[in-house]
Amino acid sequence: TNLAATWLIIFGVGALADWLPTYYHRKIPDFDPAESALMVGIVTVIGGIGGTLLESYLADIIRTRQPYFAICGVGTMGSSIFMLLSIYSFQKFAAAILVLVSEILLWTYTGPSAAIVANSVDVSVRTRAFSLQILFIHLGDAVSPTIIGWVSDQTGNISLAVTIVPISIFLAGVVYLLGWRLLDEMQITQKVQLSQDEDDILQFNDESYDQVRLEPNTEESSN
Repeated sequence: TNLAATWLIIFGVGALADWLPTYYHRKIPDFDPAESALMVGIVTVIGGIGGTLLESYLADIIRTRQPYFAICGVGTMGSSIFMLLSIYSFQKFAAAILVLVSEILLWTYTGPSAAIVANSVDVSVRTRAFSLQILFIHLGDAVSPTIIGWVSDQTGNISLAVTIVPISIFLAGVVYLLGWRLLDEMQITQKVQLSQDEDDILQFNDESYDQVRLEPNTEESSN
């Protein structure tokens, strides 16, 4: 679930980096390309720092089961809503504020997502797991700008094409929350099974001990 959700996020991030400045230039009056690109760049830096600080704080105070999945899920779903509002906001200041809030919420996934991977694999293969994850997720931002451009060309509606981004990020949040619930149930099932196995082992040991006590000592009998 973490891998699929991260792929969806990076898919959206790649499309944003490539298309958002162009989109604002086309849709917002008097928003020239250089100004639009500068705004998106500044907002991304501030949002990345803010999101990282926020997720580290939340990870320390949230006491729910599987807090990393919960933080990622809520953050990305909230980010998608503000991103959608920013796409259909045709005023410079409002668009900048909405994108900033969206990116702060979006980047709350980075630390918890890495922690999920680290906690899910053995130490001996952890480096390989991170490497494979990085390779896989960046296939998303490799194809997303082309897909957005193709949809825009086919429909003649760049707003519709860019709307794919918040949809992708929202789906990532759904996947994270599903993982949060399913992993919780799986762990409960594993704990019950482990408890049953321990009871079986204890019962077997008790029966073996009783059997040893009841068996006569053959050497003493022969003497």
